[in-house]
Amino acid sequence: TARPQWPARPKQAAWPGLTLAQLRTWPDVAPGEVLPVDLALDAGEQAGERAVSVRLVDSQGSVVAQQDKSVTPEMGRFPLFVPPKTAPGCYHLELVVYDPATLQPIADTAGSDNVVVATIAVGGVPGTCKRP
Repeated sequence: TARPQWPARPKQAAWPGLTLAQLRTWPDVAPGEVLPVDLALDAGEQAGERAVSVRLVDSQGSVVAQQDKSVTPEMGRFPLFVPPKTAPGCYHLELVVYDPATLQPIADTAGSDNVVVATIAVGGVPGTCKRP
């Protein structure tokens, strides 16, 4: 059977010239598994001039999995490998848009560099983590 996914638009997120158009992922993942994150952005003229980092972050702010790509309208899949020794708990799925030439983060329209777009239960019971 297919695994359930978060809705296509779990949270509004926008940066200057960029908008999160679609995000699909699982609500839970086991340590040692790959968490698939399907992402699409309304990029406009920012395509190719920006990069996005998709990160799985623990409650202390430490990145446990990360994948970066140049911005295109159809970003595609970001496979995040969750290390086998990852502690169970609720983790944030964050997006960081940045300038690939300088690696400088670009704040979203609310002024944040790291935008939480989903909460993922790692090694726990699905549905135990609150959505952002």
